[in-house]
Amino acid sequence: MSTVKMVKKDAGFSLVELLVSILISMIIFGGVVNVILNSNNTYRVEEESTYIQENIRYSVDVLTRDIQHAGFFECGTLSQFRIANSIDNSAADSFLNLTAIEGYEGDLLAPVEYRADQYNDSDSILLRYADTSTEVSVASHSPNSAEIKLTGSHNFSVGTPLIVVDSNCGEMGFFSVSGPSDSSLPADHIVHNTGSGSNQNCTKVIKASISSFECDGSCTSTSCGGNSPAEYSPGSSVFRFYSAAYYIGNSAIIPGMPALKKATLLSSGVRLEELVQGVERMEVLYGVDEDIRTHIDNPNWLSDMGDGIIDSYQRADAVADWNQVLAVKVNLFFRSQGDVFDADQVTTLHGIDFGPDRFLWRTASLTAQIRSRSRRDLMN
Repeated sequence: MSTVKMVKKDAGFSLVELLVSILISMIIFGGVVNVILNSNNTYRVEEESTYIQENIRYSVDVLTRDIQHAGFFECGTLSQFRIANSIDNSAADSFLNLTAIEGYEGDLLAPVEYRADQYNDSDSILLRYADTSTEVSVASHSPNSAEIKLTGSHNFSVGTPLIVVDSNCGEMGFFSVSGPSDSSLPADHIVHNTGSGSNQNCTKVIKASISSFECDGSCTSTSCGGNSPAEYSPGSSVFRFYSAAYYIGNSAIIPGMPALKKATLLSSGVRLEELVQGVERMEVLYGVDEDIRTHIDNPNWLSDMGDGIIDSYQRADAVADWNQVLAVKVNLFFRSQGDVFDADQVTTLHGIDFGPDRFLWRTASLTAQIRSRSRRDLMN
């Protein structure tokens, strides 16, 4: 009797089952891809947000510090000093004058030292003060030989603009270092004679013992504005004169990027440097005390000061007198390094449209008071 062996065939997927399996796999795969894309987009947004936030923090800190120091000249405002402005042609130079703060609406009227580098018709601001970090005390002064001996060594090179304030806080000199340019004098000496080259002095007179003066055609080496060489007393202070402008220009580090830049006065001229990338625009308003010079008969106030209260914030081209400015309000507009969004869009910040583009945009605002013009400092 023969035995019949049964062979069982393995059954495969039906077409319907195969299609269902493919569909489920596509759904799962699509979900995974979507999670990856969303994670990548989130990471990109967070990375760019961090980049912008770091730039905001640094920009605000730098601008706030310089605005607060504007117009500081040791122990008083300019109105309290007799001022000897001994630097030749200083009144015609944007950086070489004693006005604490000046602003420029757009790039058309900005100083020529950085105007060609300015970007996108943005505002700019120029700030000036005595740099206290460089302060050195006067040990003795020989006005006829135009030599100041300091209590310590200094690193002021020839051509460096300096401020000297007398120990009685009544006189201030604005002059340029003319020497020593070699080892003929010790490192604790400064010479303020007349000379040639950048930032030269028109006279060696740096103390306005009779009346304030600026260089003009009547000044000689030993006389200016009726003043003859006079001594700054021991204990007087010498500072480097700080003069710097902030503006927006094209980045030299990242092609196609805007950047916050700084133009700083040096002994050899004005140096342009890049501070922060990704700053597209800067809008500046100035807090003005419109009551200035209206309190001449009030004994509680200096004759050229107002009530120390800001009456309005004005654009640079509306400010009639920069001595009236008590505070500065700055709006900075930042953009990401690269595209963040998948489609072009327009971003509106403070009424200004940016785009259409795919950048991430942020804005930062700061308001800083000029400390030398605070209400306390305006009191007589």
